[in-house]
Amino acid sequence: SDLFTCPEDSVQLQARRNAASYQWFPSAGLSSATIARPLARPAALTDYILLARHASGCVDRDTVRVHVWAKPTLSIIPDFGEVCLGDSVILEAGAIGLAGITWSPGASLSSTISPRTTAKPTSTTTYTAIVRDVNGCHDTATVTLLVNPPPVVDAGVDTVQCGDDPIQLNAQGGVSYSWAPIASLQNPNTATPLANPDTSTMYRV
Repeated sequence: SDLFTCPEDSVQLQARRNAASYQWFPSAGLSSATIARPLARPAALTDYILLARHASGCVDRDTVRVHVWAKPTLSIIPDFGEVCLGDSVILEAGAIGLAGITWSPGASLSSTISPRTTAKPTSTTTYTAIVRDVNGCHDTATVTLLVNPPPVVDAGVDTVQCGDDPIQLNAQGGVSYSWAPIASLQNPNTATPLANPDTSTMYRV
């Protein structure tokens, strides 16, 4: 009967009868072309022909067809990402005919066996997903999440306002800013907004 294997896997061929010598054709992809039970690792559909010579000199001929399943193609979304320390990101793996999946390392994942999992790494981490399809064939993919430390923000020193003169605040340490409360601020989404409060006010950035 026909045999089936996954790409890059092997399957064992079997001579039906004992013989004095064996010769398999083609020899490419075989662990040995001159034994009764070689391992076959074909790259595509292949018909292997066996010539078995008996002690009497008679030769038997037999053929076995080996089918190669299509390899599942695994993709991970996103294929690369950045996350702030303490935040999380959803990873989603997909492959045609997916029957099972394993993620690693699992310490910072919400699930290691679900196609959709939440990652919350504490340092830059490369996650590996291994999928198995309905034929038992496997594929592997990785995704690296770069963990960025939180910014060290300085809102500046306390300031005294004289009269109605506005005061320029000055924040440092970030690339974008959001000040609050905004009622007495001009341009609260900049590092240096102008403040003109009616009373003593604590501004946060």
